Amino acid sequence: MVPGANKMRGNSAYTMLHPGIYKYLDHTDIAGITCPKPMLFYNGRRDELFPVPAVEKAYKKLHKIWKSQGVDSRLETKLWDTNHVFNKEMQDEAFLWLNKQFANK
Repeated sequence: MVPGANKMRGNSAYTMLHPGIYKYLDHTDIAGITCPKPMLFYNGRRDELFPVPAVEKAYKKLHKIWKSQGVDSRLETKLWDTNHVFNKEMQDEAFLWLNKQFANK
């Protein structure tokens, strides 16, 4: 990473914007900070960037965090039979989830 590179402009992963944070927190820890807010996570079973065992471990940890606050119903996690995409079917389901979240307000 170099100053001025696209990864440093906010168009990339949080961990790339804060060098060294990975020594203390992983993505799941950072996501857990948002609890009790509603959160949705989708991953593909054939996504080579995120191996299924690691995703399942992360999902389990996230559900434990949301359950600890009595708001597990606000957390949506799902593994899809796809690669690293956000296809129409996933988008449609995400919009239904979002509508449900806003309807509860």
